[in-house]
Amino acid sequence: AALGGGSLAAGGLGVAGGTAILGGIVAGPALAVLGFAMNSKANANLENARSNRAQAEKAAHEMGLASDACQKISERADMFVDLLGNIHVRFQKFVDQMKDVLIDKGTDYSEYGQAEKDILAMTLSLAVATKAILDTPILNEDGSVTTRSLDVYHEMNQKITKVNA
Repeated sequence: AALGGGSLAAGGLGVAGGTAILGGIVAGPALAVLGFAMNSKANANLENARSNRAQAEKAAHEMGLASDACQKISERADMFVDLLGNIHVRFQKFVDQMKDVLIDKGTDYSEYGQAEKDILAMTLSLAVATKAILDTPILNEDGSVTTRSLDVYHEMNQKITKVNA
């Protein structure tokens, strides 16, 4: 009762008040120790979160680089697909014309006139261009796009634009 400010009759809080105050005296240091422990754990969690963020940012950067590389590969492949499609249209027309030459003139090249020889030459030229494109690697061993593939693309594109179908 003394800790509670005296007995209830004397105007104090009595035994119950003393017990509450005594509990507060013990709880104060316990809460302080608990606060220090939680602060230490919070700092460790913060450092862990910062480390995770750095790893995530590094991974995002690497994924961005990989995405850029994939985009370049896709663009180069699309260029070759378009070029091969363009060659195919022209090649098919010359193959059809060559069939007509074989039907009309036979297989003896010496019997062909200049027009027939030109058809055969153009067909062969388009076949050679197709083979050159198909033999050109788009990727280096490290997975990057080759500069040679761009050179071949431009070279073959120039050649086929000169072929009149």
